[in-house]
Amino acid sequence: MRTNKQALITMVNGRDRSAFRKFYLEYENMLYKIISRYAPNSVEAEALLECFFKELWKRPEVLWQTREKHLSVFLVKRLIFLCEERAMERAE
Repeated sequence: MRTNKQALITMVNGRDRSAFRKFYLEYENMLYKIISRYAPNSVEAEALLECFFKELWKRPEVLWQTREKHLSVFLVKRLIFLCEERAMERAE
C-alpha cells in the first residue's frame, strides 16, 4: 500500500528517517531509470541518484516549493537539472 504522498512529504520535511526511507523506496526505481539515460555509466548514475537524495534530505522544504501538480514531475525535472549540472562540470 502506498503512503499518502502529502503526509509522507510532511514527515520527510520533519526529518523523519523512516518516512524518508519510504520516500526513497517509492521513487528510487523510477528515478534510476531516468538518470541512467543521462549518466555516462551505471556508477555515475548511482552517484547522481545518491547526490539527489542527499540534497533532498538536506533541503526537504523544496518538496513543498514545487508548483508542479505531480510530485514525480518535479522530482524528474530536478534530477535532470542535476544531471545537466554535472555534465557541465565534467566539460569544464
